[in-house]
Amino acid sequence: MSPATLTSQAEAVAKPAGDVENFNADLKREHNTAKDGVAGVVADAMTGADTATKTKARSLIQGILVAAGAIRHFAEAVETFNQAIDRLNSQIRAEPTKEKQQAKKAELGFQYPYILQALEHAARTAKQQLSDPLDPDHVRALYAAGALPSFAAAIYSNLVDLTRVSLRTMPFDLAAMTAAKRATFLENHPVVAVAVMELTLRNEGLLTGPAPDGYYREWLTNAARRGISVDTIVDIARTHDVRPDDFEVFDGMERVTDPDGKSFFLLPPGIGGDDARHAVLMTYILNAGTDYGAASPDNDFPETPYSAAEIQRIIDRQSANGWSYDQDVGFVHGNGGRMVTTPNGMLMGLGGNWLQGMFSLKGGTAWGDIFMLNIDDVDDPDQVVKDVAQSGRASYVDDDGTVYQGQLDLDRLLHHEERHSQQWAREGYGGFIRSYAREQLTGGNETEQDAGLRDGGYH
Repeated sequence: MSPATLTSQAEAVAKPAGDVENFNADLKREHNTAKDGVAGVVADAMTGADTATKTKARSLIQGILVAAGAIRHFAEAVETFNQAIDRLNSQIRAEPTKEKQQAKKAELGFQYPYILQALEHAARTAKQQLSDPLDPDHVRALYAAGALPSFAAAIYSNLVDLTRVSLRTMPFDLAAMTAAKRATFLENHPVVAVAVMELTLRNEGLLTGPAPDGYYREWLTNAARRGISVDTIVDIARTHDVRPDDFEVFDGMERVTDPDGKSFFLLPPGIGGDDARHAVLMTYILNAGTDYGAASPDNDFPETPYSAAEIQRIIDRQSANGWSYDQDVGFVHGNGGRMVTTPNGMLMGLGGNWLQGMFSLKGGTAWGDIFMLNIDDVDDPDQVVKDVAQSGRASYVDDDGTVYQGQLDLDRLLHHEERHSQQWAREGYGGFIRSYAREQLTGGNETEQDAGLRDGGYH
């Protein structure tokens, strides 16, 4: 039987799964309609009455899809066998004489048993999968081989966690889509997108070893959830050589999350400038977006898309403002302040003694890549800076020293302050101080306007 015929048979086997799924949906709908018409003891008795039938229907769907997948996967093995035999025959036929063809056949003959053995092994495996379609190991193997549909993780969630299984090839339904349709599908199905991101990174040689876990996997998950394309993630990984061990900079750091689920990391007091710089960059990469665009309809600027180019811009800004890592991280910690990395690629801090307080005015002040809130001399700066990040709002201190949250979205304020960081990078340390001092003397406000007045809370 040819591979094409086997594949056609697989499609025929899979077809009833749709009918069973429709039956399951109809059953649920009709049961709920009937249940809505009664109350009291009768309604209680009807609760869950359809569960057994729905469970059987789900198992039937699962078995059908595994059976189709087993046949589909065996068809690929047959195709591989045919291609291997064709290659051997081509090498034999390429010889100019019958004698040389016989010699070449003898030379290559040892390969045939191995090729046949691989096909026979595939046949035995397919038979086992057809005999026990709900075996989790069989489901894993077929999913990894791309023989199950892309939505298999949801279908088999009661049997096995397929989100942790690395694909070896694209699921057959995704492979059949055009690039545009696939991109739209992945944007709407984040779980599938993570699997395809991992597969593509492996195919490009940008990821090796076991299935990624920890912050690397979270990076892919965040990107998929935000609708970041597979191509963008591959471009970032290739351009900036992002590997799982890059996220080890967060080991031992306390993580804080804001209301949108974005991550901030509390810097330990003894951290060096290089590690602080790397933690800042990796925080931007990990979050895969800043939420600035969704913070308010009154933002001063459009959101900059998450990309390899934007990461490079942050790297260049960090380099230009290197003094704020090499000197000021230690200065802030040495005077009792604390800082967190932020999703938009800079540091945010508060607290400290009277000397530290001299460097933060009004609602806060940006020094290079560090934004210091004007909240000083607090009993527990660690907790206060974590509270600010968790609140998702700009924070201030009143006359009696009480810290409170305002109405300004923290994503907008951080965007404003990051633009100040860009100004420091463009003008240099002395240049920025001179231009800002000149504005104060002349009554100008160009620096704040360039950073966004509404985002900074000035309007």
